[in-house]
Amino acid sequence: MGVLKQKMINRPIVISHGEDPDGIISMALLMRHLRSCNVSASFGFGRYSNISETFIGLAKLSENCLGEDFYVLDLGINGHLLSAKDSGENVIKKLAHNTNLHWVDHHDTTKGAQPHLEEMGVDLMLATGINQCSSRIVYANFLNGDAYCDWLSKIALEHDNPGNGIHPELGNDLQKIISLNYYGAKSVASADFNLLRLVNNLSFERAIIKGKFNRGLQRLIDKYDELEKSALNTIYGTAQLFESNDLKIIFAYGNPLLPQKDGLRKMAKMFSGQADIYCLALGNPVNNVMMLSECDFDASHFSQSCGGGCRANIGGYINPAPITVDNIDEVAEGLKDNLANYVAWIYSPSKLTNLNKL
Repeated sequence: MGVLKQKMINRPIVISHGEDPDGIISMALLMRHLRSCNVSASFGFGRYSNISETFIGLAKLSENCLGEDFYVLDLGINGHLLSAKDSGENVIKKLAHNTNLHWVDHHDTTKGAQPHLEEMGVDLMLATGINQCSSRIVYANFLNGDAYCDWLSKIALEHDNPGNGIHPELGNDLQKIISLNYYGAKSVASADFNLLRLVNNLSFERAIIKGKFNRGLQRLIDKYDELEKSALNTIYGTAQLFESNDLKIIFAYGNPLLPQKDGLRKMAKMFSGQADIYCLALGNPVNNVMMLSECDFDASHFSQSCGGGCRANIGGYINPAPITVDNIDEVAEGLKDNLANYVAWIYSPSKLTNLNKL
């Protein structure tokens, strides 16, 4: 939010998920649309590791932009965000009161919160399913017919839902650029500044030229590839196998360089067939415990019960304490406790009532 803080006065605001291609492309597309309308806006990024704090800050700052349009892109509602308060007032409700709050999203958790959001006055642009992502929703609502934006949004779709979009290599390379940017940044503000420059270049068709990233961005991709080798070795070195409720689970520490979903998928590929569930605890500043289920265990629903979310076979939640290599055993014990509590709750008499509340 560092980029926003200095500029968020009497102008529209756009905040997007800053950790994956869909969030970055969503912002690039909306930036392109607003520019075509001669609208000057402020742009910033949100991350799940500190989502509540970010929106509490935005709710306070929204007092400087009363009545302006406020766009939230590709940030799924989770328990932390839905319950966040500023001086006793729900932050989403406060934002919707102070601004024209437009929430563009495709996550099932947001769909589950739809009645609450609409009751608070949120303009919800929601579409779920394997053929949807936030970039596709922005394209459909604001840029329908723009060939470049159609093409770019399908790259985001492919990265979010493999097999349903186009050019997986471009989405994967964009993820590498995003991940390296945060990993190597001196501060969140400098990371956001670099990311905003990437968004701007994407909106002007300057980042990808003739189907390839430009030379400067390609150098970042090459650097990421070198660093990733060591990060993947760390997964091998910290992996542990345990059983919980007749499920085999492989758990490991993840270097924060690794993209959350992509890193988890690579871990599952490393140990393919050896477990029912794969869990990757990504280190500080990410501090997310990510889970991929290769059985009928609903990783997303479990993650929601821990205050997180995602989708059916993959999910994640914020760990209460910073995750490091040194405390990885404590994080694993916390996961075991969460699993035991979840299973006990699922099979409790009040199961159906509680499930409907998620």
